[in-house]
Amino acid sequence: MAEQQLSSEDPATVLKNAKSSLKALEEALKTKDPWDRDIEFHRRNARRQFLHLIFAFPYSPQTVVMDNPIWLETSHRCIAAYRARITAVEEAVAARSRTKAEATNSGEGGGKNGNKGRKGGGGGSDSGPGPVELRKLVHRFRQYLADEEKFWTTFILRF
Repeated sequence: MAEQQLSSEDPATVLKNAKSSLKALEEALKTKDPWDRDIEFHRRNARRQFLHLIFAFPYSPQTVVMDNPIWLETSHRCIAAYRARITAVEEAVAARSRTKAEATNSGEGGGKNGNKGRKGGGGGSDSGPGPVELRKLVHRFRQYLADEEKFWTTFILRF
């Protein structure tokens, strides 16, 4: 029955639904992480609407050259958010390592005091993200890219 409802819609309605999902995705990306469930939901919903438009109404004016907006509005937008986050974490890690190097070179903290700060656990988390968070973020990004590759491969095979 859902199939009949979807096919009875007109292309303009489907495109309107896709654009509203894209707007929700854009707003959610401003405040949430790219791997958040809401982001994933909005991205998949917009993509599903675009695919419905392409495959249910292949000759409608709304469908012409639809593969580029799908890429730009869903995949590329999330990739840009991941890249921005990775850059921010890399800069924080670099700043943190520079600060540690300056503290070591200036002789402050001696050997014992520097070790106490690291073993206490509070010193590392207070100054920002570390290399472990960077590795986790890069791993999430690679997983996202692998999922995107699967989707686009499937899309090309269906087309």
